[in-house]
Amino acid sequence: MKEDRVFRNEEPPPLFRAEQGPARLPLSGAEGAVGMILRRHRGRMNPVSRRAIEKATGLSERDVKAAIASLAADHDWRIGRLRGSPGGYFIVETQEDAEAAWTGYERQMVTMARRLRAALPRARRLEFAGQLRVALLEEGESDA
Repeated sequence: MKEDRVFRNEEPPPLFRAEQGPARLPLSGAEGAVGMILRRHRGRMNPVSRRAIEKATGLSERDVKAAIASLAADHDWRIGRLRGSPGGYFIVETQEDAEAAWTGYERQMVTMARRLRAALPRARRLEFAGQLRVALLEEGESDA
């Protein structure tokens, strides 16, 4: 893969695309700027901090986070995040990268689920569990 390839108006490599992902959307200016930095930070051993992205792009913390969220959700980029030191964002290349990146999210989701369990009535929790199941499964995938 050519390192300095721009994904706008090009078919992204499989690394960045879910098998049944949404149609490709053009990248916004912020997404493109953040994406160009992230492409140079592949694998969990080479993360880039949010502050470094802010400094390199001139974007605010909120805009950087929004661009990363959009690259992941709208463009199917596999962006991992490590907390701690060295922490930061990176492109997920291996299963080990994915495991390292998602562990923090799993713990956060379990903590949030416990808070919801304490705060919401059973009927609302069951409704939310169904929504979460749909969100986690690929289109056409069964949880059976």
